[in-house]
Amino acid sequence: LFYHLQRDHRFSEPRSRFYTAEMASAIGYLYLLNIVYRDLKPETVLLDSEVLKKQPCDRTVDWWCLGTVFYEIIYGLNVSEMYDSILHRPLSLPVGTSSVVCDMLMGLLQKDQHRRLVSYTYAQLKVKKPNFFSPINWDDLYYRRITPPYNPNV
Repeated sequence: LFYHLQRDHRFSEPRSRFYTAEMASAIGYLYLLNIVYRDLKPETVLLDSEVLKKQPCDRTVDWWCLGTVFYEIIYGLNVSEMYDSILHRPLSLPVGTSSVVCDMLMGLLQKDQHRRLVSYTYAQLKVKKPNFFSPINWDDLYYRRITPPYNPNV
């Protein structure tokens, strides 16, 4: 993911939706195993506001990280440039952002972990409900029946 993001700088909304759904599905599975991942990103920088402030965190940290990765892949902005915004500014989205992308990002990137799109108890269920994911058939995604938007030559 990081290689292609570096090469292409940003992804289209459908490509971003696919990869974000894949990551959301993986997080949901980890939670079924009672695992908090805490390190989701295209590279090795964890940018959750609780972590930056050295505050306690819970499962919502992974959904924040999903939001930062989604932001980076759809806008092409290196998330490391977002530190000040993460800690001190309201979320700013480029003009022309679709309402479904806006709702998804605003929900995932809530500074208050208790107001994030995904709750601790119903994590996997609530992240799947936003309109952003309406084109995704979660069973097809799980069973790999969806063709990825990019297939590398291997």
